[in-house]
Amino acid sequence: MKTKNLQNIGNVINRRWTSGKPLIVTTNLDLASIKNVKEQELMFARISDRILDMCRPIHMETSESKRVASGKHKHEILKEIFGKEEPSNGDD
Repeated sequence: MKTKNLQNIGNVINRRWTSGKPLIVTTNLDLASIKNVKEQELMFARISDRILDMCRPIHMETSESKRVASGKHKHEILKEIFGKEEPSNGDD
């Protein structure tokens, strides 16, 4: 399944590249990780080459990931709802 999804992504990026249409890509990978593709990941290497050819990398520095921040926020809401600091360990 992973190969099929990667193939679909490759097809979309290739169509954008050949048509000259713009493309915006967001990822949690840094530029070094995108460029450092292993030889066995040939399809990903071709996709990343096209992306780097079409796009200008812009690094957005953040103190923590959005998912971590969202999880902390949801945890705070649950603490307010249930009125507990830590989850019960079942000894109550």
